[in-house]
Amino acid sequence: MSASETATSTAAIATTAAVVTASILILSREVLWPRWAKVLRSPLKTTLPRLSREETRDLAYQPDQFPGARDVETPYGSIRVYEFGPEDGQKVIFVHGITTSCITLTYIANNLARRGCRVMLFDLFGRGYSDGVGDIPHDARLYVTQMLLALASSPLPWTGNDSLNIIGYSLGGGIAAHFAGTFPHMVKSLVLLAPAGLIRAERFGHITKFIFSSGVIPERILHGLTSRRLQQPIASSAKVPKQPNPAVSGKVEAAAKVASAEVPGTVFGTEDSPDLPIEQRVTHYVRWMVRHHLGFVPAFMSCVRHAPLTHQQESWKVLAQRKPGTTAVLLAEKDEIINLEDYEIDGLPLLGGRENVYWKVLPGTHDFVMTQPDLITKEIEDLWGLGSPVYSFAARFYSTPIPDDENTIDMGGKSKFELKTPKGTKDWDGKDMVIRDKIFSTITQVFKRHGGVTIDTPVFELKEILAGKYGEDSKLIYDLADQGGEICSLRYDLTVPFARFLAMNKDITNIKRYHIAKVYRRDQPAMTKGRMREFYQCDFDIAGVYDPMLPDAEVLRIICEVFEGLGWNRAYTIKLNHRKILDGIFQVCGVPEDKIRTISSAVDKLDKLPWADVRKEMTEEKGLDADVADRIGEWVVHKGKHELLDKLRNDPKLSANASMQAGIADLSLLFEYLESFDVLDRVSFDLGLARGLDYYTGLIYEVVTEGSAPESTPGAAAAAPAPKRKGKGGEDDDRSNDPTVGVGSVAAGGRYDNLVGMFSGKSQIPCVGISFGVDRIFSITKARMAADKSATQVRNNEVDVYVMAFGGKGFVNERLSVCAKLWEGGIKAEFLYKVKPKVPQQFKAAEANGVPFAIFLGDDEVAQGNVKIKEMGLRDGHPEKEGILVSLDKMVDEVKVRLERKKELESVVQQAEGLRVVDGIKKDASTATEAAAAADPPSSTTQ
Repeated sequence: MSASETATSTAAIATTAAVVTASILILSREVLWPRWAKVLRSPLKTTLPRLSREETRDLAYQPDQFPGARDVETPYGSIRVYEFGPEDGQKVIFVHGITTSCITLTYIANNLARRGCRVMLFDLFGRGYSDGVGDIPHDARLYVTQMLLALASSPLPWTGNDSLNIIGYSLGGGIAAHFAGTFPHMVKSLVLLAPAGLIRAERFGHITKFIFSSGVIPERILHGLTSRRLQQPIASSAKVPKQPNPAVSGKVEAAAKVASAEVPGTVFGTEDSPDLPIEQRVTHYVRWMVRHHLGFVPAFMSCVRHAPLTHQQESWKVLAQRKPGTTAVLLAEKDEIINLEDYEIDGLPLLGGRENVYWKVLPGTHDFVMTQPDLITKEIEDLWGLGSPVYSFAARFYSTPIPDDENTIDMGGKSKFELKTPKGTKDWDGKDMVIRDKIFSTITQVFKRHGGVTIDTPVFELKEILAGKYGEDSKLIYDLADQGGEICSLRYDLTVPFARFLAMNKDITNIKRYHIAKVYRRDQPAMTKGRMREFYQCDFDIAGVYDPMLPDAEVLRIICEVFEGLGWNRAYTIKLNHRKILDGIFQVCGVPEDKIRTISSAVDKLDKLPWADVRKEMTEEKGLDADVADRIGEWVVHKGKHELLDKLRNDPKLSANASMQAGIADLSLLFEYLESFDVLDRVSFDLGLARGLDYYTGLIYEVVTEGSAPESTPGAAAAAPAPKRKGKGGEDDDRSNDPTVGVGSVAAGGRYDNLVGMFSGKSQIPCVGISFGVDRIFSITKARMAADKSATQVRNNEVDVYVMAFGGKGFVNERLSVCAKLWEGGIKAEFLYKVKPKVPQQFKAAEANGVPFAIFLGDDEVAQGNVKIKEMGLRDGHPEKEGILVSLDKMVDEVKVRLERKKELESVVQQAEGLRVVDGIKKDASTATEAAAAADPPSSTTQ
């Protein structure tokens, strides 16, 4: 073989060897050092959907472990958050340890909720029902960010000055210390329970840290060893089974022991039963997470490498700047991980000594949050000045009794609870129900007059159906606990369920639909103003492809008919705008495309806030340039009709915008149709109307009445804050005493052409509709009725006749017979459920319900086969003041004649009995009725 051939052969061999080596290295890299996905889904999305209801119920950590569960979607994945307790209580957020979920803090969280605190728990990334993060180090920065995301997801304010208390346990203590040091103004009090952060390196193990951090040991092998170790009970940690590499596995053992001592050392049984005490269930759950949570072991390994477990002296030093007495460190006497002597030497001086920090050692081991919760709670009570328990959740966890009061119910000595409706809800009864039913019937009559047909949909929907449809208001959606794999939420409105209904029923391409039902929002309630968390909406929508603006015009006509039917007598205004006009203004003013919706949401608050506050939100919170905000402010204050359209047309920049052109064309046509419908005078074209919901595409509108909104012009001074009220807070103590906040809009809606397509792909069904807020309409109605002192009193029921007995033995059988004849004749009648009723009792019962007529049965009447009909409350001197005698067989006809006559005479005041809300209705109903009846009494065939 020649030299050249030899060289060629050698080169080929070398090349082949290099390729093979590279391939092996690449393959090894992919196999032994896998790249974790960015988001590692929690069992909530991977395992639970496959479990039966019974299997889910047997989990050690239930999906509805605490009240107020919600899943917060973030760029890092979903976070499971729980929030419960009185909304006006001290706010407390808990941060748990490295190997467990927030279940470890169950006892303490529930204890504090019972003592009046508003508590929030969440699962750290990679634990419990929070997703794992595979591409970012699990360090203090990630977890502090997670805390902020959890806090921001609440509809309540958690992030103001001195707004929250933090309780951090184990790793959570190290995270809490970083949060308090980074955002000192937020944290009122910091409680660290057996906190990580200052564990000395020699106790943690230099070799252990090296093995986890160096990358020498392949990630997949390390993952397997860690998984195996985490599934073993700590009690047997000294007897580690043989591993493939004893040297390596021993160091994994050390890391696992340090990190997972928060898991109790004894395993009681093998069933993951939710009935076991928390300290027994946690051990089972850690094993379950290893097997079922894709992100658990990677999160644990990343925490060993990056989390604030050791060398956190700098973050602790910052805590010394906190106000004395606002930081507490509670340690366990026999903690296997936190060395008391080390922490007293290293940590106490960093925090400023005992004169600056509350430092105490309690009985127990590292898991004392589960074994000594009452002791810990008592320390926190003393630190925060909490009182005795006043609030109860998940009574199976409680042992401390609730003090008795008039609203406390004793449940067989096991638990007690306070009798009340949830905040933002109410019971309806009596006259309120009468008024509300009349509102319903009036609205329904109008809907039917326009060809409406009704449907009904479930009160809860799949969460993904509602997600992404409500913009910034999505945080107000009530999420339900998982009940077998489907994550559901209570409906926020009736519009999105209607769009889902259309998408599912593809044979329906056009429909006039109405729907009256309850919806749910986690808003701040103001009960007397109709702002509630559970409330009725009455919706009317026209779906289908029609010529432009014809359905829109009819919907506006329907609005007018409803409020005229309710007796509002034009004491309302329909504010309208067009999303394309609003978008055109934003585009011309220079709003970036990705900020248009969020700026629109800010403009939507002009009905509640002065312009100065809205501008501040745009610039400081939304990041909009101040000049752009000022240009927007020049336009959003304008109102009008045709003249405002002309103003927009005549602006050269606006008129050149395509979106603006389309909006102007629509409104020009709409105004023409509204003029034909004779309702244009009730409309105001308002450029400040934005409607924050994301699904609107065209015309938008809302109905307001007097006092619904504060001044919104630029430069308007903000109203002075209302003085704080003393004493016990009422149902509206959060916002109802704010003079700048009225009842808000009483109806709202618009065009949403693309919403159905979100569910059905390419199939679009254009829709336009209106939603009436019945509870707000009711609040205005009732308030104005109360102000009108001469308005006729609303009756609790509709009984027309009360059958009474005079003398004899009570004539019980005769009364039953008379009532039967009245009922058969379609007349509403009642009698007193006594065999021998007293006359005053019968009159009292009739007068209490405002029954207009009575039928008397006395000895003479019964003997002669007659009855006496008497109209109640007639004035002296009236021809029928003492009643009229009629035969029993003529009774029904005579009663009907009088009822019809009374109905005609009372027509002038009928609206005042529950619905008349305009000024000027001052006529006394009873006086008018008596006067008319005296002038023309009804004839009688037997008189």
